[in-house]
Amino acid sequence: MDFRSRLLKIIKTKKLSQAKFAEKIGVSAGNVSNWLNPVYNSKPTFDAMLQICERFEVNLNWLLTGDGDMFLGGCCSKEDKEDIRGQLKEAEIELLRLREQNASLKIKNEELNGEIAERLREIVGLQRKLIPNT
Repeated sequence: MDFRSRLLKIIKTKKLSQAKFAEKIGVSAGNVSNWLNPVYNSKPTFDAMLQICERFEVNLNWLLTGDGDMFLGGCCSKEDKEDIRGQLKEAEIELLRLREQNASLKIKNEELNGEIAERLREIVGLQRKLIPNT
């Protein structure tokens, strides 16, 4: 079962509309719609996932991987939740850093592609000089 299926299972099990589910976790109905639509390949933020787990007593491991039980009878202590939030914030920051690095590499790649194209034009021009006119 993929992430979308697990999310939909929570919504159906709790007998909620997408809009009501969104309201309960503090996001827009559009966000939930995007998460459930395979075209967008969108997933909730870590904070939204924690809200899902807290509001509906969902096992975070199950939500992320499908492993374990769907629901918990109180997933962890307040201290554990704070620790998890800290870890998730660090992971989000690292993800943002990697996305910025990826964007930078894409720009560098485009610059290098431009240089390659320029060199190829030079090579073609030089090759034409070597070919006798007929």
